Amino acid sequence: NIINEDLKANCKLIKSPTLLIWGCEDIETRISCGKLMNKLIKSSTLIKIKSAGHFPFKDNIYLY
Repeated sequence: NIINEDLKANCKLIKSPTLLIWGCEDIETRISCGKLMNKLIKSSTLIKIKSAGHFPFKDNIYLY
């Protein structure tokens, strides 16, 4: 159910500082979604991880 759910209204309600971490190669939730969330959440920062997919913390384990 959540895959097709429109969460734009919810994003606008977030007031806390928010860190968005996105894999640039994510084919399940495209980077464009991360960029949109970054615009809608006023106090957010978007970190884009190159060569990572939907699980950037797992995909780039050898970079750290």
